[in-house]
Order: sequence, then structure tokens, then C-alpha cells
Amino acid sequence: MMNPFAQRLPIFTEELEPEAGPEVAKSPNTDLTLSLAPARVQRMLGFLVAGLVISTFAAQLLKWRGKALGVARFFDADVKVNFPTGFKVFALATGALLAWVVSRAARAQSDPLARHWRLLAAVMAFVAIDEMAYVHQSMGSLLKDHIDTSGILHHAWIIIYLPVAFVIGIRFIPFLRGLQSDLRIRLIASGILFAGGSAGVEMLKGLQASSEGEDSLRYFLTTALSDSLEMIGLAIFIGALLIELGRRAPVIALRVVTPAR
Repeated sequence: MMNPFAQRLPIFTEELEPEAGPEVAKSPNTDLTLSLAPARVQRMLGFLVAGLVISTFAAQLLKWRGKALGVARFFDADVKVNFPTGFKVFALATGALLAWVVSRAARAQSDPLARHWRLLAAVMAFVAIDEMAYVHQSMGSLLKDHIDTSGILHHAWIIIYLPVAFVIGIRFIPFLRGLQSDLRIRLIASGILFAGGSAGVEMLKGLQASSEGEDSLRYFLTTALSDSLEMIGLAIFIGALLIELGRRAPVIALRVVTPAR
């Protein structure tokens, strides 16, 4: 006789469904869409750069007064392993990537400016590597061993980088003329701020270092100004590229090609 309890149990005649793991593994490919609003990114960059600028000036003041040096070094522009330098490397690499993507979109549209966008991407990639590996500082130290530099050439890397930057700027004049006015203004503004901070203010720092030494408050504040102008310029540059990318290719598909087995 069947157990009365067993009689009340449900009887399953269909196979149990497999667990979620194998089902997910066998499911078709999934398309992912990531929305990016240039205006929102610009606001985020603005807040981030504002915080870094304030922290950079505060770090120089603390350094001058000899207080909280362990904390100040994280925002000290003269100590290259810090948050401002990390932001600059990230922003430069991001700018290089965005400029390359814009060049691909311009090439697909048969835009003659596509090669200029590729050149801009290459320049940004080099500057990112330079900032990360301290190439210009090492080059400046090498030049100081062979050339007596002082005054505005105290940071000797300017001797090489300034003429190269001038030639590149001349090379980009036709490119800038071919852009829409708002994009042209943004790129010129970002270039002036970045170049002014990295080279122009560096020459001013050289004068102060030669006349007052590198321990004066004026020198410390000028150091903070140099990094601040660079970061502001990079934020404007990324915002400009995002707007241009939105005009040319509002939707970007990323396809990962797997090797055939």
C-alpha cells in the first residue's frame, strides 16, 4: 500500500530545467549600450580639476610652511608621483584615444582632416608617455650636464621642446581653419592653457629659481600655477573632443574579434 504522505506529493513528469550557469553560457551574444553625455562629463571634469587645483595650491603653501609634508606630497607638483600628475597622464591618454576615434569617424566620412586628427592623437600619446616616464625632465638633466643654463632656460628641456611645439603648431594651422568655430576656439584655448602652463610658466619658474632659489613662496605658487593651467587645458580638450565625437559618430560599436579555432 502506498504511503498516504507519498500520495500527496506532486509527481513531475518533465525534466528539471538546468541551472542558470550553463543557460547563460549558451545564451546568444548580448549587445551593450553605454550612454555618454558630454555635458555631464565636462561637469565632472570641472569639479575634479577644481578640487585638484585647490589641493595643489594648498600643498605648495603647506610645503612652504613645512607642515603636513606627508599629505602635501600627494598634490605637490614637483613630486611627480602624485594625484595631479596621475590625472594629467589619464587625461592625455584619454585625449589621444578620443582623437584617434574622431580620426576614424572623419576617415569614414572622407574628411580630409582625418590625417590631422591622427597626428593629433599621436602627439597626445607621446605627451602622455613623456609625462608618465619623465622624459623631458631626464632630457633637461642631460642638457644641463653639457650646457650652462640659467634664467628662463633653467629647465633645459625647453630648449628642445619649444621649437618642436612651434613647428607642430604651424603644422596644425590648416587643420584649425577647417574646424567649426566653437571647436576651434575650444582647441586653441586648451592648447594655450596647456602650453602656457607647461612651457610658459616653466620659464617663469626658471627665472625665480635663478634669482630666489626653489624655496620661496613665489616659486611654490608658480609651480602650482603651472600644473593647474595644464589640468584646466586638458579638461577643456577632452570636452571638445567628446562634443566633436558626438557630432560625427553618436553611436560607436565595439566588436571584439576572437580567433577562429
